[in-house]
Amino acid sequence: LILLFMATPQRTLTSLNLMDRDGLDESLQELLTLLQGARAGDHFCQSMARDGFCAMHPLITHAQQETDPPTLATLLQALYVIGNLIPEASQHMASESGFPEFLVNLVGRKDESEDVVFPALLLLQLLVHIHMDCRIWESAVDHLLDFVDGTRENQAINHAAIVVLIELNASHNCSEGSFVIERMVSHKNAQALSEVFLSYFNRPDDGGLDVCLIMALDLLARPSLSSFFYTNDTKVIIDICLREMVNSPEGKANYIRLLDRVLTNTNYATHKHKASQIKETLAELKSFDGMSEEALRCVDDLMQRHAPVLVQLVTVNS
Repeated sequence: LILLFMATPQRTLTSLNLMDRDGLDESLQELLTLLQGARAGDHFCQSMARDGFCAMHPLITHAQQETDPPTLATLLQALYVIGNLIPEASQHMASESGFPEFLVNLVGRKDESEDVVFPALLLLQLLVHIHMDCRIWESAVDHLLDFVDGTRENQAINHAAIVVLIELNASHNCSEGSFVIERMVSHKNAQALSEVFLSYFNRPDDGGLDVCLIMALDLLARPSLSSFFYTNDTKVIIDICLREMVNSPEGKANYIRLLDRVLTNTNYATHKHKASQIKETLAELKSFDGMSEEALRCVDDLMQRHAPVLVQLVTVNS
């Protein structure tokens, strides 16, 4: 069966539609196992690429028509592995009529199995950068926000949904602002969402800090949005900035900008969180080796703009 998959992916995937339930489930598990194996999965995807990804169509069609949750979950997992291995496959999925909307609807179903929703969210993470029709994503945002709000006890699936929102904000931002940000701050449980966002942002070992940083900058872009965060949340953001201004090899300038927005657009003067450390860290950054000109300009701008406040706060704290 594995050799058949590797040799003729289009014929094999098309034949899945002709199998009975037991044979289908067994074959899908074999397919998933195959795709997850590095060499065999790569060979399979190369065969699909040579075939112009025609083999994707029956698999996608089957997923859209499938009513059995375990089978649907396996189909979505297989599609995710294929899309993750080769970007062209993700582009093909994004262009399949109704498929992005199908995934969004899965997330929006309140009674849907988590085993189905999780791979659907992973697929949306792949497609959000490719499918640029804002109408689809604008309708998806409310589903995703409600889903994040309702799954706070399940961190893995909750973070999978918040990642879609973070990536969506980074990919579909414009000069008029972000529809993701506007929906987040006006959500009925906005401040619960802020806690979820910060729990994901405050992960120094995570590879998604750059897009989290973009969302944090957007959420603090003007005073009217800053109420999205509790005072304790803004203190956490200051802690993140102090850590990443020193540790981040390339993102120093943006963390300095984020700190600037906290000082400018929130009630920072009422709590004076780590004022002494802020001033000391900014002074140290000016003597760091390898600081970019952009980052140095950000330090100078921040220190000049907030010098009276920082001096006053340091004196009060002392």
